Amino acid sequence: MAKSFNKSNVAITQQSGKVGNVRFYQRGGETYVRSAHNALKTNPRSDLQMRQRLQFASRAVLWRVMKGNLAHGFTQKAATQSDYNAFMKLNDERGVYLTKAQKAKGAQIIFPVQISDGTLDSIDTMLTRGQLKTNIALGTLVIDANTTVGEFANAVVGNNDDFEYDDMIVFVSIVQTINGEGIPKIKSEFSDIKLKKGSSRKVFNLVPANAFQNGEGYLGTTTELPTGCFAYLHTRNKPQFQVSSQTLVNNNAELIAQYTSDEQYQLARDSYGSAKGFFLSQGSDPTVDEITKK
Repeated sequence: MAKSFNKSNVAITQQSGKVGNVRFYQRGGETYVRSAHNALKTNPRSDLQMRQRLQFASRAVLWRVMKGNLAHGFTQKAATQSDYNAFMKLNDERGVYLTKAQKAKGAQIIFPVQISDGTLDSIDTMLTRGQLKTNIALGTLVIDANTTVGEFANAVVGNNDDFEYDDMIVFVSIVQTINGEGIPKIKSEFSDIKLKKGSSRKVFNLVPANAFQNGEGYLGTTTELPTGCFAYLHTRNKPQFQVSSQTLVNNNAELIAQYTSDEQYQLARDSYGSAKGFFLSQGSDPTVDEITKK
């Protein structure tokens, strides 16, 4: 007698095969019967996948703009992984939607990506009313046009266990602008100061004055920042290069909201011919960002 699975009762006329939605087969001299599942294949062009793929372009744009400054900032990556791929992977769920035309015109949107991944403790940074404040204590140091690097270094090393002389503090400023054609652009600037003991060089000759001030005992900015994203980095060159893990602080919320809206997503998707099954594809090289048909 046939053994029935899933309560299927079917007259078996062949040793194995399928009748309607029922499958049957022989095993050990017995005939087994089960209902066939009408499995639905996952749609490779799902909304989630399209959203993720459309974000590739905006991340690749940021890498091209900043890669000279982000190189070697991913010390935690696998030996076989490039800095570019480490950057793209760390920021896999971050991005905005650029249409094909916007990308062709060089549109650039800055959003809070992770720009480094290392072993030094992250610098905690808070944005309040357009001003940044870090957890780097400066004690009673008064920073003005006459403050020397040596005085600044003494204040940082003397008030923070995480810092040593010859370490470096980097200020990352990526300002969002709109050009005359209405195309969003970004301007990036990386300025740094080495904590050199006894140095008589002036702090403000090396770094922007508005970003290296003592606000209530901590390093930060004292004037309202422009629209964009910002960060402080901590680096050390001994015994090998080390860096803190930092994500940009977002002061560009309004433009990001515009370029991550459902309306912008639909415009971007339609611009790549989604109805024909075209996808935005991330390459392994920072210059590769192509359209492929699946």
